[in-house]
Amino acid sequence: MATDRPRPTTADQLGSRLPLTRLLLDALGRGAAAIHIDPLPEGASLKIRSDLGLKQVGLLTRDEYVALWQNIADRFGAEGAEPFLEGSFNFRASGQSCQVRVSIVPTACGEAITLKLNSRETKALPLCRLGMTEATEQQFKRVLSGGRGLILVAAAPGQGGTTTLSSALTFLVDGPRNVISIEDPIEVSLAGAQQVQVKMVRDVPDRSVTFARALRAAALQDPDVLGLGLLRDAETMSAALSAALSGALTVARIHASGAALAVSRAVHLGAQRQLLADSLKLVVGQALTRKNCEHCAVEEDLRPIAKALPWTDVEPFKGRTRLGQGCERCQGRGHAGMIPFFELMPVTASSSRLVAQGASASEIQDQAIRDGMVSMVSAIRQRVLTGEVPLAEYVRHL
Repeated sequence: MATDRPRPTTADQLGSRLPLTRLLLDALGRGAAAIHIDPLPEGASLKIRSDLGLKQVGLLTRDEYVALWQNIADRFGAEGAEPFLEGSFNFRASGQSCQVRVSIVPTACGEAITLKLNSRETKALPLCRLGMTEATEQQFKRVLSGGRGLILVAAAPGQGGTTTLSSALTFLVDGPRNVISIEDPIEVSLAGAQQVQVKMVRDVPDRSVTFARALRAAALQDPDVLGLGLLRDAETMSAALSAALSGALTVARIHASGAALAVSRAVHLGAQRQLLADSLKLVVGQALTRKNCEHCAVEEDLRPIAKALPWTDVEPFKGRTRLGQGCERCQGRGHAGMIPFFELMPVTASSSRLVAQGASASEIQDQAIRDGMVSMVSAIRQRVLTGEVPLAEYVRHL
């Protein structure tokens, strides 16, 4: 059972030597995308997540942890009676600004706190800058230009799904289309689109902008394109299917580690298989892999490793590739930066039938490959052979 939520008792605690402002400025200076504060019996560990991965950067005393927790809760009006908390607040200091999304979960040692940092100045990237191959980009644009149906961007959390969704909507804005996006929260500014922020007002339901209420209002605006942010529950999934079947081109994100798995995830969220088969036009699977550090990568003989791998397809690995050893430039990690990989799964007549019949993700993927899809795993393997990606990243995505 979680411990009682910590509360500071003196003004000195609120003036901790590690206040929230200093913590956020330090994280932004490190290029962090998230801060994780994990409670321990005597305090808390402090970790940041960036392109270099997750790294512990310090420990907090119990007093520092208590003060920081209260500081965070006060910023977005958290109420002590709630066991799980979510919220957000805007941060600005020393010329830097961002939106901070907060998640607080009770654990045995106290509250685990995650702060996700999103730049308030974030602008959508054009599709040509996402890192797709030219063939993949052109195929994506053709489906986007089709005008109706459901397009899903499938990625695990933190794997670039928001970026791809916003780029797709930006491409669609560049034309005589009425584009409306319903989001929770608004993470990327989309010039030319009407962005609606879902907002819950405690104890005043009539003032809340719920997803369902925003969707009903948006339908009266005759949208050509409807962006629905992240499909996270039965309500948002049902809304996506309803919008797509009513004639609007509907583009949304879904948490899944591949295109075919997005179908299973949609069904898990409550999608009726037949309705999903009728509305789904394309799934864009996406993942990010670590890139070998250019300054310390050396040749590695893969033959001994490949023979020990738990799969039979070792032929491509009978050669040499490269592996980062760790240096000052990459902070000793051996990798620096990320490489995006995509797989586009158009829903053909054959794959649509499989979706309606309740086929497994592996069956749907096999059909997609027969229809011409290049899987992410295959694309990552090619980058292993060129030395850009370490073999461990290929294994991680199997």
